[in-house]
Amino acid sequence: MKKYLYILSIVSFVSCISGCLFFNTTKDVDMKSFDITQGKISSYDDVIEFIPLSVADIKQREKEITEQALNELELFVQQDRSIMTKESVLYHFDSIVRAVGSLASSIQIVEMTNPDKDIREAAHDVSIRTQELYIEHFDNKLVYQVFKDFEEKKELVAQLDDEEKYALDEQMKEFKLSGLMLKDEDFKAFKELQKRKVSLEAAFDTNINTDSSNIVCDKAELVGMNESFVDALKKNEEGKYIVRADGPTKEELLSYCIIAETREKFWKMSMNRAYPENVSILEELLSVRYKIAKMLGYHNFAELSLSKKMAKTPARVRLFLKTVATVARKKSAIELDEWKQGVKGLVSFDSYKMMPWDLSFAKKAYERDHFNLDERDLRPYFSMQDTIDGIFKIYQDFLGLRFEVASAQGAWHEDVQLITVYEKDQQEPYGYIFLDLHPRESKYSHACHADIVKTTFLPDGSKGKSASAVIANFPKPTKEDPSLLTHNDAIIFFHEFGHAMHFVLGTTKLAGTAGTSVLWDFVEMPSQIFENWMWQSSMLKKISKHYQTGDPLPDELIDKMLAKKKYDAGYSFCRQLMLADFSLTLHELEKPNLNALLEKLHNRYTPEMSWKEENHFYTSFGHLTGYDAGYYGYLWSLLFSSDIFNELLKEDLSSEAGKRFIEMILSKGGSAHPDELLENYLGRKPSMEPFFKAYDLI
Repeated sequence: MKKYLYILSIVSFVSCISGCLFFNTTKDVDMKSFDITQGKISSYDDVIEFIPLSVADIKQREKEITEQALNELELFVQQDRSIMTKESVLYHFDSIVRAVGSLASSIQIVEMTNPDKDIREAAHDVSIRTQELYIEHFDNKLVYQVFKDFEEKKELVAQLDDEEKYALDEQMKEFKLSGLMLKDEDFKAFKELQKRKVSLEAAFDTNINTDSSNIVCDKAELVGMNESFVDALKKNEEGKYIVRADGPTKEELLSYCIIAETREKFWKMSMNRAYPENVSILEELLSVRYKIAKMLGYHNFAELSLSKKMAKTPARVRLFLKTVATVARKKSAIELDEWKQGVKGLVSFDSYKMMPWDLSFAKKAYERDHFNLDERDLRPYFSMQDTIDGIFKIYQDFLGLRFEVASAQGAWHEDVQLITVYEKDQQEPYGYIFLDLHPRESKYSHACHADIVKTTFLPDGSKGKSASAVIANFPKPTKEDPSLLTHNDAIIFFHEFGHAMHFVLGTTKLAGTAGTSVLWDFVEMPSQIFENWMWQSSMLKKISKHYQTGDPLPDELIDKMLAKKKYDAGYSFCRQLMLADFSLTLHELEKPNLNALLEKLHNRYTPEMSWKEENHFYTSFGHLTGYDAGYYGYLWSLLFSSDIFNELLKEDLSSEAGKRFIEMILSKGGSAHPDELLENYLGRKPSMEPFFKAYDLI
């Protein structure tokens, strides 16, 4: 998952004027923090110093950057139109937006990861204020007028290269979507709606991240689960295990616990995270978004949201969903019937419909019976550190990079590690990536990549350094065993680190087009390509290492793993289709009935599964804030990733293929439309056939 702040959907740019940064220092403001946001990072010390670690640090960082940004913005709008240049407009404005964006990103990481409640709450408050500052001062008619005056100077526009023209066009679209075409009185009301939207989105996310839902069990209720995993769980004063709803715990319990009552109790708890508090928040958020869209002349928010994505319209997305559903539903029905056959007598059915808490359990039983494979036999080969080291080796070889890994001294938690990324055989770093990989209370509970500082070309032609973080929740080591991952955990890490590679290698002229700043339904594509490495026999040999013997996965186990890759593709895609349809439909209505809609789509895409009224999944569906109507993007981009990976296989995943992939996809960031990048790379228009074939859908 790519984690974005809400203001960062707005196009931003990098700054240089006549070979020098266009900054006018504000009195009493330390310029170092502002310079860091521009990629002027001299060492790791700059990065760790930039991320606030106390309430006082948070307030100071906010003061430093916002004061300087507002001062620069005042200079920007007052510039002499008779001597304006692309540097004084495109590049200068972007340097300001970039600074505010880096502030917001670093503050969001604090809120997602810092173990101190007071620090998280201070970060939350600053996050909202930063976004409100953007709405108030950057979505501004004076700012828009500068761009409009520039656009009308045809001789200046003619001097722009393709990247700059594309960025200018996208920025002008964003101005229109920011309400700047509205009459003053309507614009004032529009901005209030925007601010309310920001507040509601932040509240929705906070309720998810701080949710501490759990069930309490004795050991007899957890029979079937890995003993080391259970022993690593915290206990209450009575000595019972506290079972929380983080990803690894959910996968372990629902897959292997043989006590049906425990699975049911856990499933109901996990489907009610942030419930009921997020119900009213989500309902108001959807209403506010709907009103925003109507004020801009759209029929609904889905139409507005998709207008700035590859898909363009809800109708095109619905056609896409229908096309995939036609083949996925057939495969899903066959899969679920087979899984149910394997657990007859072990689980209860609802008129032969499977209970939702039994699904993972039934799938694992099918794997054991049909493939003679128990996923738990794989874990000893995937100790977290050895697996990550192997994944790093693959990335380094393919992309021509070198990583140095160390403890992140002075970071927000002792578990955090730091990767310094270099081009192979070079001594000057490309950038820095934090790894925060273990669960803890009130930490963001899923996996994501989060931006801090984007990479762009500096005025002297060199590359500015980037900084970002990969956040996950893999099991912690115990006294007896290291942290042992599942194969799926390894895929998740490969995916999120793929975002980090896109971010660090996507060096462009303009920060608003750098790294992962691409159209929203394209952002997952590079990471999905990298996931495929985890289904290649040679790559599994490289990353696997038995933590006791040192042996890689034997061929027999690898053959079984590869044989089962596609066995659940039908159901998996039907669930993705349901979530995509849910997020899209929610944003076509002003006041949807949340439960009724979820039930309707559940029965449309997964009718073999029993519906339960206790299902309030949407209250913890975090994608509804950052992705809004665009959850379909996961499936949409999978089409392109399947096509490109098919081409990479023809080149044996070689380093030469990696160079071409960097040159034609990763390094471009969002500096060109994805359609152009895809057609240039493939030499043709993308095809759906590799996707369908890859998952036995045809």
